[in-house]
Amino acid sequence: GDDDNKPTLFPENVENEIHRRHTELVRPLIDAIDTAGIEYFKNERRVTAEVSEARTAIFAKLAKLNELLEERRFVAGDKLTAVDILLASCLFQFDAAYLDAYFLRECEGYQGSILLS
Repeated sequence: GDDDNKPTLFPENVENEIHRRHTELVRPLIDAIDTAGIEYFKNERRVTAEVSEARTAIFAKLAKLNELLEERRFVAGDKLTAVDILLASCLFQFDAAYLDAYFLRECEGYQGSILLS
């Protein structure tokens, strides 16, 4: 019927890949960004070991994401899925706000804006 051709952001054939990419890449990236910012401001804008570790994790995950997207167009396969939308939202916020608010442009591993360049 018509439901067979209905687009979905959670196609069954890549559901495990969606969850894997979210768990291994997107969620840790979001957590690292949050930790970098929260700890930076909690410690009166000092780069503590925890801030430094979170910043390193951010750019390591972004490098891994870059490698993945050099091989394919979307995070979990050949079609747009929920994990791509979540990631795009995260990266837009990262570029638009967090890079400057958390002073991340000065970090080792920074290679320029992601979505806004």
